[in-house]
Amino acid sequence: MSTTLIRFAKPETSRREHKSYTTTPALRSNSITFNAQTQTRIQKRRQRTRTFAEDPFRSRFGQRLPKAMRGEARGMGWKTFRRSYSPNDIQVEQLRSQRKSAGKRQYEISIRGLRADQQGTRVSITAMGASSAMSEILADHDLAVEILKFHQYEIFEATATFIFATHNGKRTWAVGFGADRDTSIANALCSAAALLHRR
Repeated sequence: MSTTLIRFAKPETSRREHKSYTTTPALRSNSITFNAQTQTRIQKRRQRTRTFAEDPFRSRFGQRLPKAMRGEARGMGWKTFRRSYSPNDIQVEQLRSQRKSAGKRQYEISIRGLRADQQGTRVSITAMGASSAMSEILADHDLAVEILKFHQYEIFEATATFIFATHNGKRTWAVGFGADRDTSIANALCSAAALLHRR
């Protein structure tokens, strides 16, 4: 077995050569180079976790809060979110409806917390919809609420309603949950009444 050794020759330079450096103006380009950075799986998970933490409704149900409400509720825990937007002061316990003529419906509604003595109240009312029925009931008890914005989402086998409500210049977001759309909007109006008149 033989080994061959290879030597590379160095370029010949004279020892008398002097190096000189001159500055040249940098050329500017108008083009932009785009380097797409791919995120790792962990980075994606961290980003998703941060988004969920910023939106308590999304972290719980996978749907975003209405855009105007998102900033106000940012970073809240679920219990704080419920206390802030869906208090239990007034709550619909039962709501039944029956179709009448001319598009009207007959509503039978059981409400807890409507009276000052916290006794339950049963109301029978004819109206065009659950929101108009509940608005009339609340107004009759000096708890008037006007809806400025309305959003409703199906969540699993229930419904969540978000309303931006006002009374005498005071405004608030309120949330109502229910087994169906009518109960959900009625509870949202009850939450708004509690926030606007009792807080």
